[in-house]
Amino acid sequence: MERQYRFLAFDCGTTSGRAILGIFADGTFRLEEVYRFPNQTLEIGGKYYWNVYGIYEHLLKCLKELGERHIPLDSIGIDTWGADFGCIGHDGTLLGLPRAYCDPYIDDVPEQFFQKVSSEQLYAMTGIQPTNHNSIFQMYAQAEEGSVAYRHTKRILFMPDLLAYLLTRGKVCETTIASTSGLINPKTQQFVPSLMEAVGLTEDQIPDRVQPGEVIGKLRFNIAKETGLGEVPVVAVAGHDTASAVISVPAANEHFAYLISGTQSLIGIEVTKPIITERSAQFNFSNESGIEDTTCFQKSIEKTEDIEQYKEVLDRLQEFAPFNIEKLYVIGNSSTNDQLNQWIAEVIGMPVVAGPTEATTIGNLMVQAKAAGLVKDRWEMRKMIAENLH
Repeated sequence: MERQYRFLAFDCGTTSGRAILGIFADGTFRLEEVYRFPNQTLEIGGKYYWNVYGIYEHLLKCLKELGERHIPLDSIGIDTWGADFGCIGHDGTLLGLPRAYCDPYIDDVPEQFFQKVSSEQLYAMTGIQPTNHNSIFQMYAQAEEGSVAYRHTKRILFMPDLLAYLLTRGKVCETTIASTSGLINPKTQQFVPSLMEAVGLTEDQIPDRVQPGEVIGKLRFNIAKETGLGEVPVVAVAGHDTASAVISVPAANEHFAYLISGTQSLIGIEVTKPIITERSAQFNFSNESGIEDTTCFQKSIEKTEDIEQYKEVLDRLQEFAPFNIEKLYVIGNSSTNDQLNQWIAEVIGMPVVAGPTEATTIGNLMVQAKAAGLVKDRWEMRKMIAENLH
């Protein structure tokens, strides 16, 4: 019998987080939830922040519990929501709590920014639909208000990279989470110099870019000792939770679309090159980075009960897709709603495949499995997921 590998996925959302243990052996895997915790913004003096130290404490509590249970870990991976970031000072200190994307300080910022760079120019450069919470507008707002933390930052770290930094002291910029910033040229995967200048940043304030599957570092010595787990590697997974979820689509080939269902849903396709045209801008499609140099070409849907929207968006996706879309995979919390999936199938006129529900977590774990050499690419990941779904 093959040895068992144990990977720990920290999946941190805007309202809650959890830690899921993935146990891999003999081409199979199973999940075990080991910790769950609440998350929320803090309102201080009319400004909204993420209590990243509170999240960090929960990560430590989880690791201590695993140590007390004598559960060894082969690696740890962290994914979160996109756009928000922390500022690291010259001495390595976090300069205050990260501002939250829901803070009203960014309400009118896009319109101000468009005086420098038009929305059409911004989309042409980045392939990202401008929304208030994009990092680019938050950075511009912090520069304009004279934020002390922002002004004195040595390194910008996006949320999953920030949490990994607190565990390891390794400073990286993972590609999928970086793409949510609205500062990246998706064709080159580099930050756009003119946009960096517009928000008052220089290239050396961004850490080295890493791909999902690269090791960020090992647990700091005091954490390794305190938890009893030793110096476990922390792997850069697809740090953006959407990118992690897309990994889990159990498709055998590229001929699929995905629906990440929830309060707000995303419909998209996975492509090998970004799609940036006047028509993709007109229909509000965004290009966010996936694993292995792929692009998640997708659109957000607010009213998830309006099933006719799904057909409309899928028809548009087919217009842009370089392949025939043959199946729609519904993943995430609502994937178990068989009646809804049947209605969607009837409206769109193609097969709808449900699952997995734990999409983001499974994507996180699969990248760790790749880092450990258990799978070689996203297609082997998806094959393993399909074989273990039932």
